Amino acid sequence: MSLFLQLPQEIIDVLVDYLHKTEGRQQTRVCSLIHRSFTYRAHYYLFSTIQFSPDNSPGGRGKSQRISRLNEILHRKPHIAEFVRNIHLCLSPSDSRWITEDSEVLDTMRLLIKLGCAPRKCVIKKTRYTWRPKIHNPRVFMEVFVQEIVAPTVSYLEIRGLQGVPADFLSSFANLNTLVMDDVAFDGPALEIPPTSSPRILDLDLRDLDRVPEVSGFPITQGIYDLDLTHLHRLKVFLSSRKMCQLVTRIFSLAAARLHSLSLSFVEDYINSDYEHIST
Repeated sequence: MSLFLQLPQEIIDVLVDYLHKTEGRQQTRVCSLIHRSFTYRAHYYLFSTIQFSPDNSPGGRGKSQRISRLNEILHRKPHIAEFVRNIHLCLSPSDSRWITEDSEVLDTMRLLIKLGCAPRKCVIKKTRYTWRPKIHNPRVFMEVFVQEIVAPTVSYLEIRGLQGVPADFLSSFANLNTLVMDDVAFDGPALEIPPTSSPRILDLDLRDLDRVPEVSGFPITQGIYDLDLTHLHRLKVFLSSRKMCQLVTRIFSLAAARLHSLSLSFVEDYINSDYEHIST
């Protein structure tokens, strides 16, 4: 073992990279315990994603215990916060308010940012298809979770199955370039928080928008929700209504000059002959 550990750090990093790629997370966790020369690189993978899940434990203390363990790790090894690149929020009917009203979750997220976390990816999704969670406190959601934690650095945003999303939610993400939206209702009030900019979207994936925005009001250089779509490279859309077809046509007119990839799927009952050329 002593001869093995005389290898240059760069070689050890390559070994850890290969192990993670071929064997997965469990073996990477074991690898982190071999020697301190392996630990830093292994932690780069082990702490790349932090998932905040609701409390489904019988005693109702599971979430608090998980957050306490995370806080303990962060206080003992604060450098780990710099490895966190992805933040996932998983919502459940049994605990639908915690995303904006649970101080434990928000305080831990603030701690991550204070210690150097700069998340690049944010995913907000629900655990059950038939249930539609709602943002209960839009102002806390926007001023704390969005403005303080994810908006400054996130470039990839995925939101699935949310209601009550404030109308000016997306315009807060200055660095956003990839957006995935599925079953989202932007029916929350605009909170008049000054937008950072019009995010320039390169990759757009739309499915089942609850309220399709009106096409006629689009500025020449912008698309939906104050997004700049003039540099769009990839567009993927599930067409389920005539309004969605009109929306795609308008987006295409904005992005055609730079569009590299167009992927359309549809419910046949909603597509008439006027849009047959789009599906080919």
